[in-house]
Amino acid sequence: MSDRSASGRPVSRQPVSGLPVRRREVERLVRARPLWGSNGIAFGPDGRLYVAQFLAGQISAVDVATGDVEVVVPPDGPLHSPDDLAFDTDGAMYVTDLISGRVWRRAPDGTFTLVTDQVTAPNGIACVGTRVFVNEMIPGGRVLEVGDGSRVLAEGLAMGNAMQLGPDGRLYYPHMLTGEVFRVPLDGGAPELVAADVPDPVAVRFDRAGALLVLSRAGPGS
Repeated sequence: MSDRSASGRPVSRQPVSGLPVRRREVERLVRARPLWGSNGIAFGPDGRLYVAQFLAGQISAVDVATGDVEVVVPPDGPLHSPDDLAFDTDGAMYVTDLISGRVWRRAPDGTFTLVTDQVTAPNGIACVGTRVFVNEMIPGGRVLEVGDGSRVLAEGLAMGNAMQLGPDGRLYYPHMLTGEVFRVPLDGGAPELVAADVPDPVAVRFDRAGALLVLSRAGPGS
């Protein structure tokens, strides 16, 4: 048995467990967003902006001139929850896979290599030359250099997140829970507090003039 919808198309009814079921038409009104679940971003050697899509489980590249979006790492690849990414000077892309606790290297030819699976909730990542640094998004987390053996630069992070090398050659990173930003030398040393009372800081970046920018989740426009 069937009815017809307002458009004249048949809509079938079929009994299930003795009850009639009306099948409804589904019409897409808004085009799906190509960058849903986005998190960390970084410019690649080809000039495109690469986006780690944590919820989608993929990485896309955006041509900032045209707005074209290309999925460069599909969700059926090795990544489960890509949170942040960075490129080294050889053009390799490094990705933190937060939930699986892994850090990956993607060579320019697209080949993936596991860098480490000995990091808990890896989040922020930064490359300096071919050196790779990550932090942990947990209370009491660490900043580490990973690669040929891991080395701890700092401990006691109150949930780390996106970080970046500063113009002074030190690594800057946020403490989300305490609303602070610290910096630490690349070869280790005592972390130094550089900003406090920042509501829920989730990322640090520097502009071309060397000014520190802190992304906050305190509210719109923060």
